[in-house]
Amino acid sequence: MKSEHMVPSAGGLSRVASSSVQKMLDALSASFDERLSTNETVRAQHGSGESWLPAGRPDAVVTARSTQEVAEVLRVCNQHSVPVIPFGAGSSIEGQIHAHLGGISLDLADMNEIVSVNADDMDCVVQCGVVRQQLNEDLREQGLFFPVDLGAHATLSGMVATRASGTTTVRYGSMRDLVLGLMVVLPDGEVIKVEFRGPMRTSPRLQAVIDRLRSEVSALREDRSLAPDIARAAQLVTSGVLLEVVEIQRLVSLDEML
Repeated sequence: MKSEHMVPSAGGLSRVASSSVQKMLDALSASFDERLSTNETVRAQHGSGESWLPAGRPDAVVTARSTQEVAEVLRVCNQHSVPVIPFGAGSSIEGQIHAHLGGISLDLADMNEIVSVNADDMDCVVQCGVVRQQLNEDLREQGLFFPVDLGAHATLSGMVATRASGTTTVRYGSMRDLVLGLMVVLPDGEVIKVEFRGPMRTSPRLQAVIDRLRSEVSALREDRSLAPDIARAAQLVTSGVLLEVVEIQRLVSLDEML
């Protein structure tokens, strides 16, 4: 028997019924007011990222600013069987923000507080909407930095969700290695904390929205150029310097030198 909350669509998948969406909107409108939008432009902005995959607009967009608001959105949407798509920075290389079956986009960008930085323990606690550039600006003053550089504008929660890696992963590890704990909100609105001993392991059956996370950070090293041009780089390679003890963070080649 098909659910009354869903309507058949192409490919055997089901799109959420408009009646269920309306009940969800009615239930959330009092709490979120202007932060609950069905505007076409807003929906389009939240239904496509930098992925090559086709865009998919959500039926509505809601902006949450606290754990309690995230819990309320999930609880109401769960009651009416409306899909929830978390939205952070919106880069979405993998297309995970595309709402092909409808539902509501849960915008978490305003939850961008750096809760604490523990320099002695070499870790930090941040809300889900914090982006890595923002965190590094804060950490730099304490001689620290967040080492996962994936080359894109992304929230740390999005990086956790995709287990992101980057140019420094071989030395420092990926998100899977750095995350020490999570606070997540389950579909029924329950808030739980998860701690990891060793690399982060989550079951694909765990469906939840990341509210905040605790992650390792690293000591900031002096930024020093050993090879300012290609000629010097060639000399360095042939000089006998043991490159395995030199940390190469980034290689840059000037177009006019090619």
